[in-house]
Amino acid sequence: MYFSYGEECERLQEDSRHSSDVNLHIITQGYNNGEEVEVELGTRTQKIIVNGKVNNNEVVIQDIESKFKRK
Repeated sequence: MYFSYGEECERLQEDSRHSSDVNLHIITQGYNNGEEVEVELGTRTQKIIVNGKVNNNEVVIQDIESKFKRK
């Protein structure tokens, strides 16, 4: 897994000033295109389950922070 930011999905480096518009990339193996992957994410106070479809051995879940704000 790794994080990126923006619509262009620029990969975040070790330290980043970005805290919004952050995307989660999940590298997969053994899944077919179109299969759904589900991941549980959490902070100290909140947990959410996000999912996405595999495309070329990767799932991209865009704007992770907004998913926490909705709950």
